[in-house]
Amino acid sequence: MQQALVLLLSQQHLQLSLLLPPAAANWRARLYQLQAVQQEEFLEDGSCRLLIQLSAAQWARLQKQSEQQLENYIVSQTVF
Repeated sequence: MQQALVLLLSQQHLQLSLLLPPAAANWRARLYQLQAVQQEEFLEDGSCRLLIQLSAAQWARLQKQSEQQLENYIVSQTVF
């Protein structure tokens, strides 16, 4: 059952628009390490708008590592 869930999550991909505050720069760096960043825009207040694309499994791991804090930065989300 767990293997089936992992397989399903690895096949689903997400496109997310995130608005990261300056204090979340470590997550920006991590998303670049994963080569997930498609677009980036810096705003006057120092925050960063990112368009990212990654597997649902990768996003689930990041969510777990952030103790679900990344959820707070989601502006929009598309599953494909």
